[in-house]
Amino acid sequence: MNTPPPVRLISNATLWQLHRAQGRTGALYEWAGANGLTPDDVSADHPITIEDTPDGRLIRCRVFVRGDNGLKQGDPTRYGEALTEDRTVPLAVEPPDDWPVYAQPGPA
Repeated sequence: MNTPPPVRLISNATLWQLHRAQGRTGALYEWAGANGLTPDDVSADHPITIEDTPDGRLIRCRVFVRGDNGLKQGDPTRYGEALTEDRTVPLAVEPPDDWPVYAQPGPA
């Protein structure tokens, strides 16, 4: 049996292009939604990881901050960029077995 890495990288800005090229974006959206994330709010420019913690397996990512009108808020420190914030949710649904496994170093 293969032991999963302590931090599994699901996507980032570079891998997002690979997911698109391999037709996996729909499955990635479904997986994010099944884990309680709003797929359209998850930033493709930042890492999406699964981490093993003492509190269980968690998904960490960055999501867009939306205003009361539902629109993405602008980042006041980065002109022209959307504001994002960290989001952590429990892993409820494992990614499909046929997705590539990319390990990322855990916290030091």
